[in-house]
Amino acid sequence: TGGRTVVVDGALLELVGGGVALDAAVLGGDVALYASARVVASGGAVLRVSGSQVYAAHGLVFDSGVGANASAVVVNDNAGVLTDGALLVLRGSASFVSGSWLSVRGNSISGRLLSLPSYPRRAELVQSTLTLHGNAGSGPVVMDGTVALGGTGRKFVVGCLMLNGQALQPMHYRSAGIIGEFRPVACGVCDADVLCFAAATRAMSGSCGCRCAEGGYGRDCLPVYLPRVDGCNRTLAMPLLSHTATLTETRSPTPTWTPTPTPSLSTPHYSSTQYSLTETPQVTGTVALPPTRTPTASVSSTPWWSDVACPTLAVTTTAAGGSLTQNDIRGGGSAVPTLLMVALPPPFRWASDPQIGTHLSFVPVSTAQPSGFGGPWGAMLRNATWVRNATNPSTVLELAVPVHRGYFIAADETIVIRCDAAAVSGGCKGVLLGFFTIRFDTLPAAASALSAITGVVAGAAAVAVVVTGGLGSVLEMQALGVFARMSCASAQERASTAALPYFLSVFAARDPLWMVVGNALLAAVFGCVHCGVTAAFRRWRGVDAASAWAAMRFPSLTYVVAHAMHLGIFFGSVLALAMPGARAQHRVIGVVGVLYGAAFPAGVCYLIARHVGASFTRYWQFSRKPLHERLLYPVGYWHPAAQQRMYGGMLTNMRGSHVYWCVFQLSALCVVCLIAAVHPPVGGCHVQYFCMAAVLLAGAGVVAFTNMMRSAFLTVMHTAGFVLLATLCLVSAAN
Repeated sequence: TGGRTVVVDGALLELVGGGVALDAAVLGGDVALYASARVVASGGAVLRVSGSQVYAAHGLVFDSGVGANASAVVVNDNAGVLTDGALLVLRGSASFVSGSWLSVRGNSISGRLLSLPSYPRRAELVQSTLTLHGNAGSGPVVMDGTVALGGTGRKFVVGCLMLNGQALQPMHYRSAGIIGEFRPVACGVCDADVLCFAAATRAMSGSCGCRCAEGGYGRDCLPVYLPRVDGCNRTLAMPLLSHTATLTETRSPTPTWTPTPTPSLSTPHYSSTQYSLTETPQVTGTVALPPTRTPTASVSSTPWWSDVACPTLAVTTTAAGGSLTQNDIRGGGSAVPTLLMVALPPPFRWASDPQIGTHLSFVPVSTAQPSGFGGPWGAMLRNATWVRNATNPSTVLELAVPVHRGYFIAADETIVIRCDAAAVSGGCKGVLLGFFTIRFDTLPAAASALSAITGVVAGAAAVAVVVTGGLGSVLEMQALGVFARMSCASAQERASTAALPYFLSVFAARDPLWMVVGNALLAAVFGCVHCGVTAAFRRWRGVDAASAWAAMRFPSLTYVVAHAMHLGIFFGSVLALAMPGARAQHRVIGVVGVLYGAAFPAGVCYLIARHVGASFTRYWQFSRKPLHERLLYPVGYWHPAAQQRMYGGMLTNMRGSHVYWCVFQLSALCVVCLIAAVHPPVGGCHVQYFCMAAVLLAGAGVVAFTNMMRSAFLTVMHTAGFVLLATLCLVSAAN
């Protein structure tokens, strides 16, 4: 109970081989803990804040910095709401040396988690460990400031982080403010650097616990025994006053403790090894101060509950999967109404006002969609009635989500629940906010249509591959893989086309850099091997270069592989450049990949113009050739014989006067990839799909009207492929 501010005032707070623990407390006010004195911990000292609730504007602020030598600063398992600042703020300078440990673990905070000194200052770790693991925060970044690692044995361990309700992947850490040389550790991994104070830990147990060496205590093997305090655990009425304990320093020949309480309040008692404030959680520790200084304690009173920052509302639903979808709002076939519930964290309680629902309102985060929250359903939601939960009436309110068949959204819709402080028993400072998201999901009928069209395109492309052997048909399969990797693709589309991105690259499930580098290496390695085998064949048979190239199908087979790899390289490059929080390596490789994507078709055209020298025969003459030749060149036949074998894979699809068009389909789909890789604004996916459809329809028109293919069958197949892909885009845009 209580919303207290702890203030340490003076020049220096020195912990030598001792510890201070602030456990199971409720901290409030403008600053939860403020230390203007520089905190120095040495000789195996511990400063711990754990299991506490923080409802304040600022968290734990060390204004003059922290210095730790073979000691631990632990901020674990705290929860609450911060209206400004971070949970742990280190200003001035922060230094951790000789096996020290700064642990920020298991916290759930509405706000930033960690704020370190910014440039030119920084947090220096020399043979020490910084752990940032298992935390949940909100806002634009997880942390700010600079981490500098020095010496051997220094570690910056990061992992299992959530920001704004979304799990962060290592590739996103930099954009979330985590800058430095860190080692990622996933959730659930048993890692000593995450769980234990290394200097006092012997090993990890089979159940992922710390086995302490001599001098290590507790579950974290801290160098000081600090008992866990459960708090007052009282059921008294809410107090009217809060207490702010301030430690100041005055000079005196001898060290003494001089408490100066404010009248009408309980008198606090201090000792050199233990001090506690009545009606507060216990604070234990050993404090060493210079003998020429005397700390004094003063207790001031302020209005209690109204000075505590309002907490964040916990918003949940009874929908399947825990989150609302478009289909849930439209009815979804369920006869049981879906409930929307908002809960207060302890120790807050709802007021006894019977009209408490009038204090809650709904606000859209972005522009309300006309057929969504901005339409009739939004009015139904605003007029719905909040009632108290039967199981937890003092902390949980619930509302039956209205059903409306006309609800329709083109993108996820996030709605904020705003609640006045008057709805909370005793009030609080500010307003209470929570939010929930209604996910866009393709409606069942549209999903069936999309699946049908996708199946037709994939089937037609597969038939074209078998019947014609053309590379263009593989490109259509790759285009479907691009659609599956788009940021606008719905969950149903991703699930139904999970295998298609692998037509782009065998590394499609990894970071876009893997697609670019992996495909480029595959093409380069194959080309080098093919060239080496061709040279060996020429030396072994003693033939001229043209004959060796013709016999080994060089460079035709290399072109086939490069052609198949190209779309994955180009799409991965643009994806790497467009991804949020792209690092330097993403930008460098992305630019190189885009340049290669433009250079490859140009290089093929140059090769055709300068080195091929092929002439085509009529297509009907090819049908009279032997079966083995028709299988080898199933879509056309041209001469001389050497050239037809050397470049057959490049040009057998094209008519004699249109050989340069062999890269047309590839180039058109590269433009589609360029559009697909862009991350559109909320509600802008339909524009992206319409642009892609326009490019594809233009490509279909060019193929049909120029009649560039060697046969009418090929012209029809490739035109149909473009049209079907465009139709798929239009259906997706409409939905």
